[in-house]
Amino acid sequence: MDHLLNLMKVPQTGNNQPPLSDYERTMNIERWREGTRAAHKLNVAERAAFCEQNNMTELELLQIEYGEDWWKQPLPLPPITWQFEMGKDLVAPEQIPKLPTRMRQLHSWYKMQKGKLFGASYLHEDLHKGEGRVWVEFEHLYHFYQQVALDVSIMTLWTVMESHKCRRSGINNIGFLDPSTVHENSVHLPSTVDYLYKAFLSMQDKRSILLSYNCFYHHVLLDISLSDSRIEVSDSRKRPLSLIQPVIDVLNKAFAKYRKKNKIHRPFWGDFTVEEAKYILKQPPGNNHCGFYVMHYMHCYTGDCRSAEMNTELDSGELLMDELVALQEELAGWLVDYVVKPGPEYNII
Repeated sequence: MDHLLNLMKVPQTGNNQPPLSDYERTMNIERWREGTRAAHKLNVAERAAFCEQNNMTELELLQIEYGEDWWKQPLPLPPITWQFEMGKDLVAPEQIPKLPTRMRQLHSWYKMQKGKLFGASYLHEDLHKGEGRVWVEFEHLYHFYQQVALDVSIMTLWTVMESHKCRRSGINNIGFLDPSTVHENSVHLPSTVDYLYKAFLSMQDKRSILLSYNCFYHHVLLDISLSDSRIEVSDSRKRPLSLIQPVIDVLNKAFAKYRKKNKIHRPFWGDFTVEEAKYILKQPPGNNHCGFYVMHYMHCYTGDCRSAEMNTELDSGELLMDELVALQEELAGWLVDYVVKPGPEYNII
């Protein structure tokens, strides 16, 4: 004990650098990069060789594999061998020692729970809808661990985490909307227009307002700029923008109310101009990682994204396993520190 106390008294060296986030720490672990690079290059090379031999494009190959309207359907995926059962491990027992630190900690907490879901509170500043709770079923946490299709509740947790990080880091020009309020099943509700209108009023000083939006079994990220009347869409599968027209319509309705209320006159103000983000990572067929792509896109806005450098080295345009694990570790760490542990803001319910 005396030895530990002496260590605590060691004078500071003057290094005021903040500690690495769980995302950065995981990205720096070389073992998450080994194997991922070779596997990725092999997959890309095989598909490219097949297209070249058969004189076809990647898009034509997708249409043959999944049909003309492949972007509207959930892609067929290999079956998950470890099935969910409440109270049992979220991954196969032999995989637990291989989990990174924070995911193991969160898994240990889950094993002690008796209910089917948990709730995390959020502040008005996070989603601009007053204080409330995000309810997450443990089966959706299982999907998060299995790296398959993510539920809107998980995307809402990620959004709250990014909002909290921005406030802690002094990033004041980015705002966030609630994915569990604005999604394909709610865009026709008058209450959705009212929520967006009030959120626009409270975030009129933001450079970007980010929304993780779910439709047709797929998550995309919308970057909404009120001052420029612009929406930039980051879609990992590059689907037609017409598929998200319902949410564009409801955003325009709320924006019209906002312009009428706002005292600033801008002659060019009208409906949002919608653009497709050009330089983003793209999701290949054979996985359902669209939620993780949205996490990656959002993380880049908050200044904690390093995969661009990694993918330059790999000649890759997709999200590789090392960063996917880093994204999992980041959310798991936040849940452990700010939700599982008792605290004044995001405490567990």
